[in-house]
Amino acid sequence: MQLTDLPRLDRDHAVAALAAMLAAVARNPALPNLICANQIAADGPVFSALMAAVERQGARVVAVERRHRAKFSAPVAGQSAPVHAVSSKRRAEMRRQRKRLAERGDLRHVSYRKPEEISAAFQEFVELEAAGWKGRASRRGRAIRNAPPLRTFAETMIVGLARDGCAGIEALRLDGRAIAMNIWLRSGRTAFGWKMAYDESYAKWGPGSLLMEATTESVFAEGAIDTFDPCNRDSSAALVQLWPERREIADLVIDVAPGGSMRGRLTALSETLFRQGRGWARRTYKSHVKPLYLRALARLTTRAGSGTEGTER
Repeated sequence: MQLTDLPRLDRDHAVAALAAMLAAVARNPALPNLICANQIAADGPVFSALMAAVERQGARVVAVERRHRAKFSAPVAGQSAPVHAVSSKRRAEMRRQRKRLAERGDLRHVSYRKPEEISAAFQEFVELEAAGWKGRASRRGRAIRNAPPLRTFAETMIVGLARDGCAGIEALRLDGRAIAMNIWLRSGRTAFGWKMAYDESYAKWGPGSLLMEATTESVFAEGAIDTFDPCNRDSSAALVQLWPERREIADLVIDVAPGGSMRGRLTALSETLFRQGRGWARRTYKSHVKPLYLRALARLTTRAGSGTEGTER
């Protein structure tokens, strides 16, 4: 059983509710005894409630992977101007990128909060996302526009949350045209990044990073949000350079059988080993294989250019 997002819980009865859910799964022979709970924030109330519920039920839980992702907190709750913790070199680079973009036209950051504004902005976001790599079948993209049922659901969800003040869309516009857009959702006093898209022809100026900087300033200034979690998978995302704070995320395998089972132990072990191997392969590729490939490609490109020049002469 895959449990990507836990259901909404009453904070005063979270442990009892989760324990009852685990007990119901354990009693039903038609349901699997193993639950995979992914993307659980280890510093959040759901994680501690889930651990307490597992202990109450006598079940067994294994964290098959723990990782960290960036987050950004306002120094003081509701403060309108958060202190940027990025390096002076990075700030200077972002100022340069913003200046270069502004030289190409009227550069503006626009925020959308009203339901009717959100609906129109969402349609624009869908087209911007589909114009990039996510819209290309050759890159196995998952653009919302390419999945009509998802598009209908997403628009209904975003507009509905906007009515409750729990969703917003940010846009970075150049001469009125969106070159980057970000959709965020709110739960309590935390905002979560849901989707980001940008015009790839402006990639060298980092429109996504510029928009995220403007987004946090705008969101924190409203005073209803203290923390922004971009929901990146881990700390390899570009936002690590902007946001030095980290949040620990855990992927869990829960065996609801009392005391656990041999099947649960083997499943947790195999999943842990698989993820460790995948992580090692990614690090090896980034550290050794990719640099060699880029150097070889650069040499081949240089040689090809030299040969062309000789022919022309």
